[in-house]
Amino acid sequence: MEKLNIVVLCGGESVESDISIITGVQVYNSLDANKYNKHLIYIDSNGVWWKCGHCESAKEVLDCKKVEVALKLGDSNLFLIKGRKLKLDFKIHCAVLALHGGYGENGTIQGILRMCKIPFTTGDNISCAVAMDKCYTKLILKGAKVKVLPFEVVNKFDFYEDENSVIEKVESHINYPCIVKPSCLGSSIGITVAHNQSELRDAIHFAFKFDNKLLIEKALTDFIELNISARLLNGNVVLSEIEKPLKQDEILSFNDKYVAGSKSKLQGLNSGSKGMASLQREVPAVIEEETTQMVKALTKKAYDLFNLKGIVRCDFLLDSNGRIYLNEINSIPGSLSFYLWGKENFSSVLDEEISEAIKRKLLDDTIIKKFESSVLQ
Repeated sequence: MEKLNIVVLCGGESVESDISIITGVQVYNSLDANKYNKHLIYIDSNGVWWKCGHCESAKEVLDCKKVEVALKLGDSNLFLIKGRKLKLDFKIHCAVLALHGGYGENGTIQGILRMCKIPFTTGDNISCAVAMDKCYTKLILKGAKVKVLPFEVVNKFDFYEDENSVIEKVESHINYPCIVKPSCLGSSIGITVAHNQSELRDAIHFAFKFDNKLLIEKALTDFIELNISARLLNGNVVLSEIEKPLKQDEILSFNDKYVAGSKSKLQGLNSGSKGMASLQREVPAVIEEETTQMVKALTKKAYDLFNLKGIVRCDFLLDSNGRIYLNEINSIPGSLSFYLWGKENFSSVLDEEISEAIKRKLLDDTIIKKFESSVLQ
């Protein structure tokens, strides 16, 4: 049987590019070379695509010899760029997306791959774009009667037009402390907890360096975080174990997620970097059975509500009164949450994700996309 050509996409025009590289290498190394011709594609900060040589560590992605490559709309092949010409390299049978933030989770890359008729391992461009936007996510969850914390949406134009008015609006609806988040960013980048008006103003200015729209919501002071991964298999949503991250800071920060507990600082990007796998956690989380069942039920509801596909992670907050809030939905979670599916099983999980992506593409091909009419006559 002919091997499938699988490309793993990582990097990208995003402040989460480094984390994406780690995820990409973890996925690349977990793919079975006996089943696939696997290729790691690194997208640099300028949006240029590069095919890497064999890379076993994240640092090698930056240092290895690369060849510039490109896609052509309407064509599922990968092309080498030779001067001003394109040279056929190979047909792509499936793309495994390890891109975080930016064009990886906002639907852009999904739209490009759909136009190239290439199967991919995430939801479509619409579901990913909506799930990435924290403000849209909260509005949809609230409309679906899923419990979320009190929140306000703040746009950059409105804030710089009248800072005091925006501050007053936030304070009238949300008590301190509150948390300020860029709407379309992950990895806890740009997030600040504000305890008074001065800190709130500073937090908003800081967050607007990363996005043009912010989510400001009530910050719990006595709570635990619970995360769970979900994916679609043969038409059914299957769930991972529930984890309880053991944070060190007031919020689960970038440092907690990717640096603390790791053998090396992320900036080094050497083989010691383990991405989300380095986070200290309790798996499975020691919680009440009622809480477990509620988290699982809400995760399935969100997966269906947002029409998600592939491996996602839902993050919950459990307060001291036993109330559960759905905090965020990650359509391409760090490390693809492999630590929640069992490290020894991750290769098989990737096999299933590739198979599911190809089946979705075959199903999509059955949809009528052309309608014969006489209007142009």
